[in-house]
Amino acid sequence: MAVPSSTDQTTDLYSKKAEFWESYLKGRPRAPERLLDRVFRYHEEHGGRWDCAHDIGAGVAPYASDLRSRFADVILSDISPDNVAVAQARLGTDGFSYRAARAEDVDDITPGTVDMTFASTMFHFCDDQHAAMAAMAKQLRPGGTFVCFFVGLASFDDPAVYDLYMDIVRTGNKGLCQNVRDPDNLLRAIDRIRGFYNVAPLEDELWLPGAQRISLNMGDTGTPRLTVPDMVLETEEPLYTGPSDVESFLTEDGWGFAMGINDIKQHIWTMTFSESDELTRLFNP
Repeated sequence: MAVPSSTDQTTDLYSKKAEFWESYLKGRPRAPERLLDRVFRYHEEHGGRWDCAHDIGAGVAPYASDLRSRFADVILSDISPDNVAVAQARLGTDGFSYRAARAEDVDDITPGTVDMTFASTMFHFCDDQHAAMAAMAKQLRPGGTFVCFFVGLASFDDPAVYDLYMDIVRTGNKGLCQNVRDPDNLLRAIDRIRGFYNVAPLEDELWLPGAQRISLNMGDTGTPRLTVPDMVLETEEPLYTGPSDVESFLTEDGWGFAMGINDIKQHIWTMTFSESDELTRLFNP
């Protein structure tokens, strides 16, 4: 297993033991199978090979088995060695290899040997988006596929429940930013989620034109701001959607699920919020 060349505060936030990740798998509903069907269909239609996939920032790797069902070999990476150990204990080594590394650090991977890089709900943590995308291109075989998606925050039929949920998320993010070494770095990561997931700049010399940026069930404005009003960036991130990217805004059935109050609380704690008096008051209105 490779060792990361450097660490950052993402390690502090999401370096967890098996107990947390067991709760995470219960509290974070998986994306429906139709999402992966869409991914695999795109890869096949564009002539992609099925030799090797790389699951980046995998955490407990909830989609690794899906990748392994199609690819001969799957590389699992995470910045935290603890997370890598949990994933390996859960999945074993039949068709899986493991490395502890940032998304940007790929010197140990032979260039042009990966058929699909797969980044699930993690790419907003890459502070240097251009360096991260250069690393994706370096490892991909010509004609390979870069897959990046963010499974958005929960939405609720009851507007009052949704408003309370968003208050909890914003308060929790405030606490996170107050307790990390570089709050501006984390604030930038949170802000990349706002709107329609502002990540993954595609340089013309590295990527073919016509990349698909698909927003499912995100409405007209996408994800709302996830921080309290007094937490703002001095300089906002540039827009990473390029002129040759193809944007689609779709509504799709099959993304609903039912949760009781305890399930909702479990879902919220998967966001690694620290307990505080403010959060306690919101949890017990």
